[in-house]
Amino acid sequence: MHTIARILVALLAASHAAAAQTQLAAAPADQALDSAAALLPTSINYWEFASGFDSSKGTYGALQPTTVSYVPVALSYHAARWSVSLESGYLRVTGPLSYIDVTNLDAGRNPAVNGAVNGIADTAISAKYAVYEDLARGFFVDAGARLRAPTASRAKGLGTGHAAGDLTLDLTQVAGQWTFFGGGEYGIRDSRDAERNPWSATAGFGRSFTERWSAGAFYHFRQSVLRGAGAAHDLFAYTSYALSRRFTVTLYGATGFSHASVDRELGLRYALRWP
Repeated sequence: MHTIARILVALLAASHAAAAQTQLAAAPADQALDSAAALLPTSINYWEFASGFDSSKGTYGALQPTTVSYVPVALSYHAARWSVSLESGYLRVTGPLSYIDVTNLDAGRNPAVNGAVNGIADTAISAKYAVYEDLARGFFVDAGARLRAPTASRAKGLGTGHAAGDLTLDLTQVAGQWTFFGGGEYGIRDSRDAERNPWSATAGFGRSFTERWSAGAFYHFRQSVLRGAGAAHDLFAYTSYALSRRFTVTLYGATGFSHASVDRELGLRYALRWP
């Protein structure tokens, strides 16, 4: 689901920025600039436009699978210790479940779609701040908040029709060519849509093989907003390549290990930075 795609984007941004900053702090100036050139934008303050494609498939307890396709459109601004972003996109859901069922990790709590629906997704406005940075040890802590505006159609089952929010905390540890990251997220949901505010957690690692190419994997746990529904347990793998300091392409795939998880998910993301 595109929720995981968003998490991957945030983790990559945090881990790449942390790795680049640590390399610059630990190495001689000329060497550090060469090794981090593919990761750093052309300016400390920069804009980024991102898009791509995400496709997931799962049964979530139903007899037949439901496929969710998502084309994101995101614009963000990054400064030395903070960033803000705006993201929406286009959703297409094919199968017996609505998108609300899929995101709730439960089959049958909402009217079945039994076909295909499409439309604009909800719009997310996010902000993140680096609350702690230790360049010498390569350790970073980021805190953030996200507000989701209900721009998706409730009639089509693409959204709840109500606003929602999230509070996030991300930890990153850089050790040479390796980057270890993890974090948690607390969701704030409207009581008309949810029986509880859900938690989620992520833990993983990445490795830089060259100045331009990196890869990694992470585990993701997500609690349902419905008390009777099971949690999702998913494992993701990704590879990212920086064609230049301005343009990066990331490929990723996933599989799930629980009743509420995706059967498979594949995606591509590209990001263009300026100046």
